[in-house]
Amino acid sequence: MLIPALLSMGAATAATAGPIFFAFQENTLHRVNADSSVDQFTLSNTMISSSVNSAGEIVGIEARGASPYDTFRLDNPLGTPSLTSTGSAVSPVNSVAFIGNRAFGFDNFTLDFVELDPNTFAQINNFGNLGFPGAVGLGYDAVNDVLYGINRANDQLWSIDYNNGTASLIGSLGVDIQNGGAEFYDGVLYLANQNLDTGFFEIGTVDVTTGAYSTLYQLGSFTDPNVASELVSLSIIPAPGGLAVLGLAGLAVARRRR
Repeated sequence: MLIPALLSMGAATAATAGPIFFAFQENTLHRVNADSSVDQFTLSNTMISSSVNSAGEIVGIEARGASPYDTFRLDNPLGTPSLTSTGSAVSPVNSVAFIGNRAFGFDNFTLDFVELDPNTFAQINNFGNLGFPGAVGLGYDAVNDVLYGINRANDQLWSIDYNNGTASLIGSLGVDIQNGGAEFYDGVLYLANQNLDTGFFEIGTVDVTTGAYSTLYQLGSFTDPNVASELVSLSIIPAPGGLAVLGLAGLAVARRRR
């Protein structure tokens, strides 16, 4: 189903030439295309985290029910997307980020920062709590080797030393968010989030020097978090002109998330 994208002032030009966003909210996928049109799809499951792996596939893990939790690959992302089960993991993980041949995230239960097996999402190293209660989004800047984490409890942006498991506060988002997911793409940190100030499920940008959030797209509504919590994640791939077909995923080039 095609639904309109609501753009903030001045965002239309940049979004037209931009990448393709995959914003997951519970079992609904909003795909924002390079021309800023929005397609909406109902999936067979949820994705508490999603990311683009080294093979160019959008992969993730669900968090409903009991352990083990299913892991998935998003097939046919540029057509009619669907989820294919790829295995399972003992614990659901928020905010997965791939860094080279490594992967990191936050345990959804303990809120600890953890290193993951990049193929199975099994936890292989636990760094403990980083001084803030988990994160709803991770984005890795490969050029500057900086991992960013967004915390929903205090609505803050942090930089994370993923080798030592330490974090430094950058600043406040300036908005109150519920669940979310982040991705660093082509020099910009993007955040899909349930914005409690506006009442919209949104995609926006986060200034990595100050933490300030700015809205790009308002995609729809979300359930009152006092009634039910809806899982959110974000993945980003290049526009079709920059893609080559690769197997089931239909991708060859992608950027890393979380």
